[in-house]
Amino acid sequence: MKLSILTPVYNGEKYIRNTIESVLNQKGDYELEYIILDGKSDDRTVDIIKEYYERYLHGDYCDNFKNLDFDFFSQKDTGMYEALANGFRKCHGDIIAWINADDFYLDGSFGKVINIFSTLYDIKWIVGRCNVIDEWGNYTYKSKKRIFPQKLILNGAFGLYSEYFIPQESTFWRRELLNYIDLNQLIKYRLAGDFYLWTCFAKKEELFSVNEDFAVFRKTKVNMSRDEKTYRYEMKKILSTPNYVMGDEWLLRCYMNTCDMGTCYPIISSVNNCYQVVNKQREKGEKKLSIITILYDLKDVEYICESIINQTWTKFEWIVLDATENAEIVEKLREYIDIYIRTQNKKLDFLMKFGIEVANCEWLIFLNENKFYNFKVLEKVFSSNLNGVEIIYGNTDVGVALGSVFYKKILFKEERTFCICDNWFSFCKEIKSIHIEEIISISTELCSKKFLNSKRIESLPSHQIDKTFQIEKSSLIKIKNYQDGKIKKYYLFGTILIFVAKRAY
Repeated sequence: MKLSILTPVYNGEKYIRNTIESVLNQKGDYELEYIILDGKSDDRTVDIIKEYYERYLHGDYCDNFKNLDFDFFSQKDTGMYEALANGFRKCHGDIIAWINADDFYLDGSFGKVINIFSTLYDIKWIVGRCNVIDEWGNYTYKSKKRIFPQKLILNGAFGLYSEYFIPQESTFWRRELLNYIDLNQLIKYRLAGDFYLWTCFAKKEELFSVNEDFAVFRKTKVNMSRDEKTYRYEMKKILSTPNYVMGDEWLLRCYMNTCDMGTCYPIISSVNNCYQVVNKQREKGEKKLSIITILYDLKDVEYICESIINQTWTKFEWIVLDATENAEIVEKLREYIDIYIRTQNKKLDFLMKFGIEVANCEWLIFLNENKFYNFKVLEKVFSSNLNGVEIIYGNTDVGVALGSVFYKKILFKEERTFCICDNWFSFCKEIKSIHIEEIISISTELCSKKFLNSKRIESLPSHQIDKTFQIEKSSLIKIKNYQDGKIKKYYLFGTILIFVAKRAY
């Protein structure tokens, strides 16, 4: 497999050494083609390029690759995108990218890129993380894991309606995507030519995010991208009629406010240096878990959805009972919902029982006001030994809550009378439960307040694992509500009952 890297440059003597070395010092068992396109610089840029070209002719760097082709051209052009258009016509690589003369690649980046494209044949273009430094080389911004869904790319969410951009320095694509662009159109743009490329690509293929650092962007006083007004003006011309609505704003917030413990979709992760797609599409085979979500408003649905569709363990169905008056946002997420029911009934106990009735799986969980803590929650829970177990419970950010408990559906079907009180079930027959010492879910309210970026959520105290116990009808505990003096009954089970009782007091 051959990788082609292009560097357009004009008067870039200050930083171009760093850029060239970051390309030529990569190593791996692949072919590399490196083309520098100079726009007739009148400083020492060409002299510096020739210095490295002479070293290449003498055999330097050739041992770093299976084969190395290094060339440069110096000719007058109308700007960076005419230079790139010329480079696209000249290059021969299977994979293509470009790096500007202010920026540089991180060691090992090319090997990771080649590994991905040679392993995941259906992937057409990828983007990795990109860090930011200032003019003096000081890191000012540590890259975060981001995703860039096709729909949001095509309606201008990245750049036109937010401060988030697809980092060009860390973007690579298969050569075939060049068939989707008009090079004569590309050269008409002074700043937003990269956005033109991304738009053309996104019309045909999905962009996959890679959970790796690929490159570093150098922020200087002369960066072309600092002219944001012109950049956005050109973006609007490319989009013509952007269809950006409130629902997209919610999705954008959901995707961009992720943190390291969260997840993205679609994303490529590395396991023992072997890259794999994380949940590109839900498994269509056997499903073991029904996730039931009861909606009373729409303010948190994007967080819940994001945490569900990105689970690495995918043997589940998602059931949504929508008691809201406006389903606009939910409609945009319908492709991820297996069973969707609109209802005028707002009684929680009725909706919970109804959700149980329509559930098709062996296990079920209610995820109403919480979201899964991270994208491996279900994988951890269902990799446990569940023989004979009928209830699994874990932790949340506020102790033990409904969104942290998994129930066997058979509990509700057999002759085991149960009642619902304060979102909990009480069973009147011996049940076997296990406690998973993991945070299963967190409040969506914490997400909206960016709680995860400022505080660390600690694990809760351990409970006895794999304990069988008996609950009698008479074993109800009355807890005095110290706020209004009323008496409440909590129908819980075992250690969870005691734990919640302590917190309630």
